[in-house]
Amino acid sequence: MNEYDFALHFKLADRKADPSIYEDRLFEAGCDDALLGIGQKGYLGVDFIRSSNSAIEAVYSAIENVKNVIPDSELYYISPDVVGIPEIATVMNCSRQNILKLKNSHIDTFPFPINSDGKSLNWHLAEVLKWYQSTGKSIDTALLEVAEFAMQFNLEKQSKNLNSDNNLKEKARALVC
Repeated sequence: MNEYDFALHFKLADRKADPSIYEDRLFEAGCDDALLGIGQKGYLGVDFIRSSNSAIEAVYSAIENVKNVIPDSELYYISPDVVGIPEIATVMNCSRQNILKLKNSHIDTFPFPINSDGKSLNWHLAEVLKWYQSTGKSIDTALLEVAEFAMQFNLEKQSKNLNSDNNLKEKARALVC
C-alpha cells in the first residue's frame, strides 16, 4: 500500500457558504487524513495524504467522503498538476537553481512548458516526473501516479467546460500531433 498526497478543490453550491461549517462532518466521514483549506467562501480545498492500493482508489475514496457530506459540491480541480520551478524544486528536493540548470542543460529533452507569460513557466508535473525518470533518476512513483490522474481529470474537466461545437473539436484535434 502506498501513500498518495493530493488535493481536491471543490466549488460549493452556496457561493456565500463558510466552508468551515463542514470541518467536523468531513472528519467524521473519513477525511481524518486531510487538511481543509477554508479561507475563501464558496470554495473548499482538501489536502489528503491517503493510504491506498492505487492513486485512483485514493482519489475516488476521498471524493466519495467529501460528496457524502457535501453532495451538491462540484469537484473542479485536482492537484498536483500544473507546477512552476519552485514546486518542481520542492518535489525533487533541490534548489530552484538546480531545476533551472537541469532545464537549460537538457533543452532538447526537458518537457516543453504549457505556458509562458514572460515571467514564469509552468509544466504538468506528470510530464516533468516522467522526463526525470527517463534520465535514469529515481522518482516517487506514487506521486507520478497521482500527478498523471490529476492531469487527466483537469484536462477532461476543461474540455467539458468548452463549447461543444463538434466542428471546433475536429479542427482542434487535427492540429494535435
